[in-house]
Order: sequence, then structure tokens, then C-alpha cells
Amino acid sequence: MHRERLGLKETQPVIGFVGRFTRDKGMAELMGAFRQVQQQVPEAALLLIGDYEAGDPVAAEVRDLIEQTPGVVRTGFVPDVYPYYPLMNVLALPTYREGFPTVALEASAFGLPLVTTDATGARDAVQDGVTGWRVPVGDAAALGVALTAALTDPAEARRRGEAGRAWVLKHFDPEQVQARWATYYDELLRWRELGEQHLGKRWLDVALAGSGLIALSGPLLVLSLLVRSRLGSPVLFKQVRPGLGGSPSPCTSSAP
Repeated sequence: MHRERLGLKETQPVIGFVGRFTRDKGMAELMGAFRQVQQQVPEAALLLIGDYEAGDPVAAEVRDLIEQTPGVVRTGFVPDVYPYYPLMNVLALPTYREGFPTVALEASAFGLPLVTTDATGARDAVQDGVTGWRVPVGDAAALGVALTAALTDPAEARRRGEAGRAWVLKHFDPEQVQARWATYYDELLRWRELGEQHLGKRWLDVALAGSGLIALSGPLLVLSLLVRSRLGSPVLFKQVRPGLGGSPSPCTSSAP
């Protein structure tokens, strides 16, 4: 149903991207890589799930490429991404900086091979040569080579995708994750009980933590300025994500 609605042919190879259309998500490199892929795989499509954001906007020429390049399909913001993963042959995540990407885990759970950068966080979601391909940050040519390899060698792409699915099932099984959270909360409760029993230690901890924050405020300010100058704005950003019942809701964070 989604494939027909989006105008994708049944056997058409599809590169998927899920996320914000911003500079630090590597949209410029993704568009450059896709044009490189089209030279080897002319029938390839690029499925972009997400939308533009005012914070850290892409350059005007990149936006023009997104909107005018043949083969690029945009869905806009969608509350539920899961129905779109089966349309993809490979997921691209050419990010400059990342926490641990949930999108990568979702794609791996569907058996998709991944192509991402060696940025902090993103590198932890892909085992290069095993569950996908890893390329240098900002290297559109290397990204294009990896995406082309994923589309032109379906057997290898399938092997890496299956390895990724096995890795996710082993390490991120919902029951295991819930059990770890329960253990963590139990530990927090025990620490709280100990803190109530030893109020003197509690005040000592507060004093030491406060002193540490004051001492680190200078380095943190310098770090923020470096992030702003080298990676661009925002250092703190606000974005819309699916909330309760799939309804869009704002989310503010210090990590992308």
C-alpha cells in the first residue's frame, strides 16, 4: 500500500533515511552520494522520512537537490515509521554527531543493512563489515561507494542485515531491557534509602557536586563554543518527535 502510494516500483532498489533534514544529519553528503549511486544504479530511489527544521537548516542548494532530484521520495513527518522500513533495501545515516541512534536499531530489527558514519554514537550501532558499512564523517564519495555496494550486492547486503537483526535481538530484547531498567531503578531506590539514613553524607555529596559544577562550568562553556564553531548551531536543540498515541510533541535535548 505504501509502496504504491509513494510511486515506488515493486522491485525498485530503495535507500532509506529517517530523521531531521538538517545539516548535522549529513543531508548534503546524502544527496551527493545518491547522485553518485544513480550513475551505477539509475533506477534507485531515495526515500526520505522526516522533514526540514529551522534549527541547523540545510543550505538552500541542498534543499533544491532534495526537492528536484529525480528518484527522491519524501513522506514528510510520519507518526509511525515501522511500515516504511520494509520498503527499503538499506538504511543510510550519514550523521555528523549522534547519541545512540534508535533508528539504526529499528532498521536492524527489520533485517536492513546499515550505512552510517564513524561519528560518536553512530559507530556503536554498526559493526563495519558485519552488520553494515561505516564511512568517515562528511565523506560523500565513501558514502556513495558503500550505498552502491549495498544495492549491487544484494546477497552481501542480506547477510549483513541478518547479522544486524541477530545482534539487536541478542542485546536489545525488550524483556532484557526492561529487566535492566528494573534493576537500575531498584539500585536508585536503595541509594535513596541510604541517603535518608545518612543525611550528613547527603549534604556532603551536594556540596561536592556543587563545587564540581562550578569548577566545570568554564570548560563546559568552552566546549559549547567549540561545538558551535565546528559543528554549528544548535548546541541545544528542540525537535518534534512522536509522543503518546503517535501525536507530535516537542523534545528538547543537549544531544542530537
